[in-house]
Amino acid sequence: ASDTEMKQWRYAAYRTHKDNAEQHSLSCDHQIKLSQAESLLDAPRVYFPHSMDFRGRVYPMPPNLNHLGADASRALLRFARARALAPIFNELVEAVASDPEWLLGVLEATLESDPFTGRLARVLREATRAGPEAQPLHLGIHRSD
Repeated sequence: ASDTEMKQWRYAAYRTHKDNAEQHSLSCDHQIKLSQAESLLDAPRVYFPHSMDFRGRVYPMPPNLNHLGADASRALLRFARARALAPIFNELVEAVASDPEWLLGVLEATLESDPFTGRLARVLREATRAGPEAQPLHLGIHRSD
């Protein structure tokens, strides 16, 4: 075999070995999640402890099975008291969007320290000054994740 053919074979063997190792790792991860979920089957409710970082963000402490994990983790869980949040979130967005003076008042303290919020506030003030006739169409696309 030529030098080029050997290099191609070595690379193909390396890729196959790497792919197999990744698949084995994923398989082990799924086995851990399934095992933990099975151990909780008879529990009426499960509570996950959380920790908070210095910014106030909250994260679940269990590393494998939690409600913020990968799709496979979330698919294994069912909330005991699920709530439809989209209608509530939509009402909140509508209430905030319909009162720009209130929103600007609430954000006043952050406008100088956060340039992005400051730019958004300037755009809001200009749009409010122009009036609703300058903006006949409204479409909101909101992400709450």
